[in-house]
Amino acid sequence: MTIEGATRENTYRGLSGFLRYLREKRYELLYLDASDLWLYFTVTLLYWHTERTESRFVPLDTIKSLHPIVRSTALDLVEDRTKSLTAHRREIIETGRVDRVLQDACMPSVSPINVVAEDPSNYIAFEGNGRLEAIRRVVAGIPGVLVEVVVYHPTNHESCVGRMRRLRTRNGMAD
Repeated sequence: MTIEGATRENTYRGLSGFLRYLREKRYELLYLDASDLWLYFTVTLLYWHTERTESRFVPLDTIKSLHPIVRSTALDLVEDRTKSLTAHRREIIETGRVDRVLQDACMPSVSPINVVAEDPSNYIAFEGNGRLEAIRRVVAGIPGVLVEVVVYHPTNHESCVGRMRRLRTRNGMAD
């Protein structure tokens, strides 16, 4: 499914948006650093400059995470999500897919797994990195699993991908 035009109201726009972001991160404020601010601005710019989105199934092994999951609060959430999704492992093996319905049922989140195509066959996830980690843990050893994601198509694609690559490098995740 493709959605033309504005894809999502940028809830982080301006000072009030930045304060909203901080409120959402209130349990992790003590752990935020410069990398988190770069992440915030990169994602905000991506939302501002997106011309369309589409839901698509992509191979799990083609999705790179934008940042590692290292904070205790995030790790605890990944553990909970992994346990919940593990109950559906047989279904995932049979279908070869983890669709949005299953993601939302087992791993509730504010947003779906949002990605940008780094190139035609690789993606960088800028939202849903914790969900991705839980899925990776559950499907380890199962080849070819497809994951339903929302692909963003920014007007300034090269600039957005460049920022994401730099963030991955800053986070020690460069290829």
